[in-house]
Amino acid sequence: MQRIPVQNPDGTPAMPTKRSRAQRWVEQGRATWVKTNLRLKAVRLNAEPSGRKTQPMVVGVDPGKLYSGIAVQSAQATLFQSHLELPYPKVRARMDNRRMLRRSRRSRRIHRELPFQLRNHRQNGARWGFPQGVFDENWRIIAQSCPDQHWTTASSANGERHLC
Repeated sequence: MQRIPVQNPDGTPAMPTKRSRAQRWVEQGRATWVKTNLRLKAVRLNAEPSGRKTQPMVVGVDPGKLYSGIAVQSAQATLFQSHLELPYPKVRARMDNRRMLRRSRRSRRIHRELPFQLRNHRQNGARWGFPQGVFDENWRIIAQSCPDQHWTTASSANGERHLC
């Protein structure tokens, strides 16, 4: 069951709640619907809550080349799940086109090959920026005030463990 993020009257995050409870709060006038930067529905309480205690949460990240998964789990419920479709095929096609155009430009103006030590080599890890941005925004909405933040990740195909 998907949980709805809850915000205190001052905008700080509180523990998420069930959709039915959030709907009941809105109908009773105790809360109002707000939209987040991730286009998630959230409720903002109209009155000060009875307490501001939070529970420890665990964040799971399953990185991939074409798809990535992010989940936020507390001891009682799954608070957030998302399946991100990464723009790898489109970026790959654009980079291939860029490489082809650059090679044709260089072949017209430079008639020598650079030594191997002076060439720029591909940097790994560039694809982590997009899931990290989505995760950061989600973490700011759901559990900014959580005292215990634990990170878990999945292994990649070559056995490396990636931590965001």
